[in-house]
Amino acid sequence: MLAGVVSVPNDLKNSWNDYKKDTINWLKNKYGNKLKSVIEHTDEPNPHLHFYVVQDVSKAFDLVHDGKKVIYEDNQKAKANNTKPNKKQQVKMYKKAMQDLQDDFYNAVSKKYDLTRKSKTPRPRVAGTTEEYKEVVKQTQNLQKKVIETIEDAKKHGFRVGLAEFENNNVITKLNILNITKKRNFEDLNKQIKSLEKHKNYYKNRKDHYKQKTEKLSKEVKEFEQVVTNFYKPAYKKLNSIELENAELKKRNSILLEKNDKLSIELNAKTKMLDAVKKYFNSKWDNFINYFNSNKNTATNKHKYKNI
Repeated sequence: MLAGVVSVPNDLKNSWNDYKKDTINWLKNKYGNKLKSVIEHTDEPNPHLHFYVVQDVSKAFDLVHDGKKVIYEDNQKAKANNTKPNKKQQVKMYKKAMQDLQDDFYNAVSKKYDLTRKSKTPRPRVAGTTEEYKEVVKQTQNLQKKVIETIEDAKKHGFRVGLAEFENNNVITKLNILNITKKRNFEDLNKQIKSLEKHKNYYKNRKDHYKQKTEKLSKEVKEFEQVVTNFYKPAYKKLNSIELENAELKKRNSILLEKNDKLSIELNAKTKMLDAVKKYFNSKWDNFINYFNSNKNTATNKHKYKNI
């Protein structure tokens, strides 16, 4: 995951909302759907944004990081050509890519708010030539150095003087000084606690938000499952009915097959018996049939007369 911070000095608070919108638009244009989250912090001295970018699962992470991307591509090129990459050259490539990234952000966003580009913290731009600008920067750096040295000397001197004065005070004065010091420490501690509570409440609200979202999604999933169940329920019933009917037909078919087998056995037995009779009478078979039929007709006529 790629993470970054964009901040502005405290004196630009009035322009923060516009600066924030321009920054988010720049991030969207650069990273597209890989930009997963942007978190705003305005409870600290300098308002700032934390942004998080997640690379696609099927792609190398280095491709989403401008500096690492040029090194990754150079390594791939060297691998394809069966050569070793030039590490010193890659360092220069990395720096150049990161400078280009910051230049792009400056030209697209920060420049509109009259901020400088090459500085640890943004400052109002200085009008004039490049040489004048360099001179101002040099003077500013020297001034900052002197301020730091002066502060360090003052701290050391002040500590020695303060310690001597403290030792010369009476017990009551010492206690008052200690109480004031403790009070200040207590106030500082309270400020830190309040700041932590703000962060705690912020993350608690985020947690509650995602909890509600999860519960809502769970409810929607259950409702969807119920819809699917209701949709397929008649089909399941019909399928069960067809299966029962099919089982009944199989049962009947089995009974019919059993009867058919019995009839086949009886037919075969009677056929064999008839063949044996034919064989016995041989050429006299036709005479036997005629005789049998004539006796049958006579018996039928007698039965008719009897009924009359």
